[in-house]
Amino acid sequence: MLSVMRKFLGAAALVAGIALCGTASAQEKAATPLAINYASPNAIWWSVDVGLDKGFFKEEGFATETIPFQNSPQAIQLIVSKSAQIAGVQPESLMDANRHGADLVAIAQPESAPDWSFVVSKSIKSWADIKGKIIGFSSLKVNEVWLTERLLAAHGLKRSDWTGIQVGITPLKVAAMEKGSIAGAALFQPGAEKAIQSGLKELGRYAQIGAYPPTLVVASRSWAMQNNNGARAKKAFERSHQWLADPANRAEAERILQKYTKVDAEIAKTIYQQLFITDKSYSRTGDVDPAGFKRALQLVADAGEIAADKLPAPETMMLPR
Repeated sequence: MLSVMRKFLGAAALVAGIALCGTASAQEKAATPLAINYASPNAIWWSVDVGLDKGFFKEEGFATETIPFQNSPQAIQLIVSKSAQIAGVQPESLMDANRHGADLVAIAQPESAPDWSFVVSKSIKSWADIKGKIIGFSSLKVNEVWLTERLLAAHGLKRSDWTGIQVGITPLKVAAMEKGSIAGAALFQPGAEKAIQSGLKELGRYAQIGAYPPTLVVASRSWAMQNNNGARAKKAFERSHQWLADPANRAEAERILQKYTKVDAEIAKTIYQQLFITDKSYSRTGDVDPAGFKRALQLVADAGEIAADKLPAPETMMLPR
């Protein structure tokens, strides 16, 4: 009898194990595809790196993949074409896309102010040396350009004193400076710190200009509202930001930055100090700030790209709470 009972229990355990495996497999198949388009070498997307590394997106039911970022207009195209579900873009690109028929919403905001540095080639010794030179940008109709105008104007340089060209993300800007194709550029961290340590010169930092959120995490409204996708993605970002802001996680956070951006430990330590302690520009929650969003959009009107009374309310382009 005992032998029969053991056989029965063994068979039951096997059936239960098969059932559990089937359930796990079904859950994996049910995971929502989430293609994230972002510039992985940039510290501004630390929250994405943490969400991937710590499994926060997976725990919210997503099966993630990443797509390399080149510029905001391209990122918008990926979202509209459904090649990516979420992307990091500059605020004015979101507004412009919606003005042209897209229906996109911001679901998260990494920083309250840019972590960028204005870095120049070795031949540039002062602000005055920028006159008549070429400056590189990721794109030409984005806040990166307009904030650079303000930064240079604060040091006596008019918009007519320099020429802007589209180059691409930070590593491409650094390469262009080293080749002598451009004299300076807005470099994002940690690429800025890495460039400075390699011998390029920092003339100024953009955080001094004011609280303008440099980028937002966006998705199509239809995707965000389907299956609670937007709320779940927002939750993953929230968890990442809260985890990053906890001092107890600093050492591991720096290791994650090293892993995803390929910088050394000393640079990772410097960037954490800047974003979370000195400037405190990295969001502790990942929430979109309507006031900061509005200031970022006002840059577009100030640049003459849209009438001020035509600016949409930020709340119309945010994920409903």
